Amino acid sequence: MAMSSSSGQYYSPWRGGATTTTLLLALAAGGLLLPMTLARGSSGEDDRILGLPGQPNDVAFDMYGGYVTVDEQAGRALYYWLQEADKTAVEDPDTAPLLLWLNGGPGCSSIGSGALEELGAFCVHEDGERLLLNEYAWNRGMNWVTKQTCRDVQ
Repeated sequence: MAMSSSSGQYYSPWRGGATTTTLLLALAAGGLLLPMTLARGSSGEDDRILGLPGQPNDVAFDMYGGYVTVDEQAGRALYYWLQEADKTAVEDPDTAPLLLWLNGGPGCSSIGSGALEELGAFCVHEDGERLLLNEYAWNRGMNWVTKQTCRDVQ
C-alpha cells in the first residue's frame, strides 16, 4: 500500500518484498549484532548513530542507539533508539520534552513498526532501499525514544 508525501513514495514496509524486509531487519536488529559489552559502561557518544543504511544526508537531529542491561547475570539487555528533536523544528532539543514509545504485543516491534511505520523520523521508500524523512515524525516537536521490549532477544 503506497502513500505519497512531499518527499516521495513510501509505504507500509512489511507489505513489501524481500529487499524491504531485509532493510528493516537490518535496521531493527543492527544493534543486536554488536557485542553485549555495549550495555556496560558505555557513554552517550559511544551510542551515537552516525548514519543508517539508505538514510538521507540532510538530517537535522542526532540519534543514539544501544543496549540497556536488564539482567547482567543472565546477559540480558534491551536495545533502545533515541531520535533527538529536529533542530529545524524546535528551538532547543536539550529543553524539548522526551517521549518514550512502546509498541505492545507479540510480534509488534517498537523499532520496525513504531519507528519505521508510524511516528519515527524515517519511512522506508517504496524501493525498499532508501529511507525518507517522515514529515509527520514526532521528533519534529520532541525528543523520542523507543526500545525493543522483548526481554529474550539476545
